[in-house]
Amino acid sequence: MTHDPLDAFVDAEPSTLVLADRSTLERYATCPMQARLMAEINSHSDAANSGLEVHEALSEATRDYMASGGVLSPSEIMEEAANYLRHARPDVQPDTLDGVRRDTLWAWAKFLSGLNPQNIVRYDGGQGSRSGQLAWDLPAVGVRVTTELDLLYAGPSKEVLHEVDYKSGRAVWTASEVHDSFQFQMHAFLVLNNYPDVQAVEIRVWNTRSNRLTWSIEFPRAKLAEYSARVTMAAMTLYQHDRNPDLPVPAWPSLEKCSACPAAALCPVSGRPIKDVEADPQGFVRDMAAVKARLALMESTAKAWIKKHGRDIVCDTGEAFGVDKPKSRAPLASLYTIETDSEDK
Repeated sequence: MTHDPLDAFVDAEPSTLVLADRSTLERYATCPMQARLMAEINSHSDAANSGLEVHEALSEATRDYMASGGVLSPSEIMEEAANYLRHARPDVQPDTLDGVRRDTLWAWAKFLSGLNPQNIVRYDGGQGSRSGQLAWDLPAVGVRVTTELDLLYAGPSKEVLHEVDYKSGRAVWTASEVHDSFQFQMHAFLVLNNYPDVQAVEIRVWNTRSNRLTWSIEFPRAKLAEYSARVTMAAMTLYQHDRNPDLPVPAWPSLEKCSACPAAALCPVSGRPIKDVEADPQGFVRDMAAVKARLALMESTAKAWIKKHGRDIVCDTGEAFGVDKPKSRAPLASLYTIETDSEDK
């Protein structure tokens, strides 16, 4: 008999649903401990804030294009977007401008001007039925999942919708990463549920900093059950810990996840008793990954302190961290070569 993980849940009324955005759900899908810790710390960064400014500038320019009825030329769209970028928040304005290359602006303006406004289904900053905000209720687990699409438009086929997602960071997205990512499987889940006549969503990532555009990746309705299960399991985990804050939160450490986790320094996994490697070798290695990530973040923080204060951190007990580490007094013996004059004399 197959066990359904939803058997323990009872359908909830829409008014009692927990609202969950994509980034929060993705953290629960990655590691519930990360999600819990990130809810307790200030996770805002200059990179994230400049990314928001880039999205806002492209959103405003798209709104202007829609308001014009599609008559704005590529050069006019480009100038509108550039003006919005120049007027970004002053603390992150330099990185905001670096986040969108000029050739990206031109390519994007030409692309947008080639779309009939009637075919732009949803976009970030849109109003009413054109809003980029999409949601779907999962009453079986008591959660309403939401996300914001940058741009969703119709193409030649009525059965296919097309999404472009803007990224202003330095990461280079591959087709495989788009295909496997929680973000875009969740986007496909929301689009296919909200548009029942659509049989597939094609998604591309446009990196505005490097002007790279990935190949279109198809997310077909035939795989909707897979996308639904992944989103539902993340939502179920979120609901359990949202309604039961005292429930122990599991951690799923790995070298890849922990090394990129902003909350690694706070993770209790890195401070718990050392496992018996014979009893649980995989758990031992997962804990090693968490400890390594915590140490890397601590070193980064200490380096920032040293840069600010201009001196090493030296403890009364002799431990120290910084750039003034003494050289070894006893040179190590090793095999080496020296240059010689090879000419005969």
